[in-house]
Amino acid sequence: KRGKQLRPVMCLLSSKMINNNYSNLKTDIYMSAALEFIHAATLLHDDVIDKGTIRRGQKSINEIWNNKFSVLLGDFMFSKSFQLMTQGKSLKAMEHLSEVSSKISEGEFLQLTHENNIHITERKYIEIISLKTAELFAASMKIPAILTGKNLTIISSLNKLGLYFGIIFQIMDDYLDYFGDRVTGKKNGKDFYEGKITLPIILL
Repeated sequence: KRGKQLRPVMCLLSSKMINNNYSNLKTDIYMSAALEFIHAATLLHDDVIDKGTIRRGQKSINEIWNNKFSVLLGDFMFSKSFQLMTQGKSLKAMEHLSEVSSKISEGEFLQLTHENNIHITERKYIEIISLKTAELFAASMKIPAILTGKNLTIISSLNKLGLYFGIIFQIMDDYLDYFGDRVTGKKNGKDFYEGKITLPIILL
């Protein structure tokens, strides 16, 4: 089932916003696809870690087949993402996307160490969601600027825009865990039962 594909869309829109020759560029398409592969891979691995059975209102891959299949498919998607990155022909862009891949894992580790920690601070929560979610949005926004050699001010501004968007996106996602409905395809309270202490509980 198709997801929102927000990250590649944001990458392409960012490119359109800063490049007059946008319609002639091909590198953004490869990078957008790489971003979606990275995101999809993390979802596959997340469902194994969290023992998730539903994804976007349908059975998850690990539920249809098994954990081994899900992990291997996730690994394959990570590999494909790096293949696509090489098409961008930019070592800097590859460095940034490689860095964000490790940050996602770092965020997942950090979240794991704070499972069932009801004393987690709001600052630590923001750090976790920045790493595991927002950094990929930040990369989506700044990659087109890196590919076309824009100045550091533009790259930094796009990075901040993507980062803050990602933080808001994850806060809303965590809110929907408690106050969502069936349209979201999420089971209410899933985060709570998994011991993930998110902003609604921190504020409570």
